Amino acid sequence: MHQNQNRKPHIRSLKVKMGIASISILIGVATLYTTAAFVILTGLQKTKLSAERNILLSDYDMRIKGQVENAISLIRTYDELYQKEGLSAEERQKNVKELVRGQRYDTDGYFWIDTFDGVNVLLPPKPETEGTNRLDWKDEDGKPMVKEFIEIGKTANGGFVDFKYPKMGSDKPQPKRSYTAPYQPFNWVIGTGNYVDDIDAIIFEQEQEEKAEFKRIISFLIFMSLIIVIISCVILVAVTIRRFVQPVIDITQKLKDISEGEGDLTAQLKLKGDDEITLLCSYFNRTIEKICIAIKNVRDNSAEMKNLGEQLASSTSSAASAINEISANIDGVKKQTLSQSAGVTETSANIDAILKGLKNLDDSISAQAASVAESTASIEEMVSNIDSVTKTVEKTNDSINALTNSTSEGRKTMIETNKIAQKVMQDSSMLIDASNVIHDISSQTNLLAMNAAIEAAHAGESGKGFAVVAEEIRKLAEATSEKSKTITQTLKNLGNDISTLSTSSSKIDVKFSEIFDSCTEVGELSNNVIRAMEEQRNGSKEILIAIREINSVTTSVKNSSAEMIYGSQEIAKEMNRLESLTQVLSDSMGEMSVGAQQINDALQDINSLSHDNKESISSMRNEVMKFKVERE
Repeated sequence: MHQNQNRKPHIRSLKVKMGIASISILIGVATLYTTAAFVILTGLQKTKLSAERNILLSDYDMRIKGQVENAISLIRTYDELYQKEGLSAEERQKNVKELVRGQRYDTDGYFWIDTFDGVNVLLPPKPETEGTNRLDWKDEDGKPMVKEFIEIGKTANGGFVDFKYPKMGSDKPQPKRSYTAPYQPFNWVIGTGNYVDDIDAIIFEQEQEEKAEFKRIISFLIFMSLIIVIISCVILVAVTIRRFVQPVIDITQKLKDISEGEGDLTAQLKLKGDDEITLLCSYFNRTIEKICIAIKNVRDNSAEMKNLGEQLASSTSSAASAINEISANIDGVKKQTLSQSAGVTETSANIDAILKGLKNLDDSISAQAASVAESTASIEEMVSNIDSVTKTVEKTNDSINALTNSTSEGRKTMIETNKIAQKVMQDSSMLIDASNVIHDISSQTNLLAMNAAIEAAHAGESGKGFAVVAEEIRKLAEATSEKSKTITQTLKNLGNDISTLSTSSSKIDVKFSEIFDSCTEVGELSNNVIRAMEEQRNGSKEILIAIREINSVTTSVKNSSAEMIYGSQEIAKEMNRLESLTQVLSDSMGEMSVGAQQINDALQDINSLSHDNKESISSMRNEVMKFKVERE
């Protein structure tokens, strides 16, 4: 282990590390700077190309618009000349169309003409379409290009349309931008266009030129960045080594002198500046100064420590003798404690036997109290049932009395009903007689009506009115006779029903008498039951009072038994506690005896250690004397 501590670690120069770190930082900064410049220049290039493309598109739009306006101006001029010559409109249109057919601009620029209705008038690349309607023409993207030409071209200022159409001599559609405007006298839309790929070719050439210029700028920036990085690295490394690394090297040299040289603790570093390095040097000086003071104090006190070690060895021997005497006294106390523990254990066993007997007595009293309580509850329930039965019988007696009264009233009502039925029967006999009289009257009336009809027939024409009246009277008499028969039969039936009712009423009267007698007998029996239940209830209450007195005495005995058990338990607890304390005391005395022996052994060890300490102090004094702690 000491060999590993003394072995020198592999050290990499702090100057090299700081140089590498500084160069890495500067290279990173240069890289970020170059990347930012690259991104900015790329953005500027894209913005510039986009602006140039828009300018070219605008120039091309102005060119084709100017060409269409020139064509319309040409058409208007020749149309006016042809009008002055007296040509018809059809002839003027034909001449103007052929004139425009031969017009060209740039290399392959031409004009086409369509009517407002979509009929093609002129299309130099495809003359076969002239005279046909091409509103349904669409480019390869499905865009109705001719329809949009006409819709925009009919407006006063015209307009632009983007579409795809093959170049002359080719079948492949190319992006194209057109401009159309109207010639109102003929209802024509005149148009022309430019292919966008021509503009793309020009933009591509400019882009290639600017990319070459961009590469030159980037190369120059990288070259300048490398030069700046190299110069900055040299300056930064020199400043860093001088300002930060050199103080660390000085501190390292001082520590090397202390650890491997003469142990000079009076060395100090020079303080320059006011930064962390200066603070580090200051703390180094203060630390070395404190170590110097500490070593000096240890050296001064080493002699005194040697004397103290000798005194400690002498005191340890005296303490060992005292501990031996204490151990002997502890053994005597331990024997007495064991004798006391045996007596406490026997007493505790007797208390437990008494407590067990009291618990058995308490269990018997508890059982008796439970039986008395159960008997009390049973008798109380029986008294409650007797009261309930008594109340039920009383309610039944009331119901029987009410039934008796109702039976008596019903009997009286049936007697009255029987009387009324007899009277109705008598009255119905008189109604039958009256109905018979009515029947006789209707028979006589019918006979008189027949006679009147015969007489009216004898009278001839003068008796016809009387015959009609006689006929009506005859019909009325017949109807009255029929009704009287019905009333008579109904009254006879009513008489029979009343007779039957009278007979039944007599029978019901007999039944009501029997019911009344039965209710009277039941009422007397109910009164006898009520009196018997009253006597039973009074006897049960007396038994309940006696049982409650027994329960009270049992409870008092049980409480006394519980108090005796509680007192015995407290005594048993105290005896157990005393037994535990005795045991603890006995154990403590044993532990004290063992502890005294251990202390004695420890003092022997301390005595040995004090001698070793004395030798260590001498050795330490010799080592401390090797350090230089005073300046010359």
